[in-house]
Amino acid sequence: MEATEIKFSYIVKNIHFDEIHNVIISLHEFEIKNTLTWIWSDNAEIIARRRFTHLLDKNKKEIFEGDIVSFMYKNPQKPLSKLESVFCQVAWNKEKGMWSLEWLDGYINNYFLNCDKIEVVGNIYQNKELWK
Repeated sequence: MEATEIKFSYIVKNIHFDEIHNVIISLHEFEIKNTLTWIWSDNAEIIARRRFTHLLDKNKKEIFEGDIVSFMYKNPQKPLSKLESVFCQVAWNKEKGMWSLEWLDGYINNYFLNCDKIEVVGNIYQNKELWK
């Protein structure tokens, strides 16, 4: 798959084994090769469809909507605070028309992602323990 392709990440639950899988597929694979036939079977339940942002994290890993990212942060409103590792979710900022970070309290940043500083550590469907 090329980085410029339209891609989706399907979060799929196998109902017989109670397993959750992350299946990344391009629109071409979906339409032409029909690669996801097993997802439409009675054995699977689609939990979410996530869009590819066309961005890569600091390790060159593809970033999808709903990914949980980690980065070092110092709260500017607390001058004595120390640099700490924090988690945010990648979300679409409707007001600004861009991919942004959503914090645990629901606040969505109004500036572009600094992909050189963030690392994908999971997603909100498979790693719920990180998003509390």
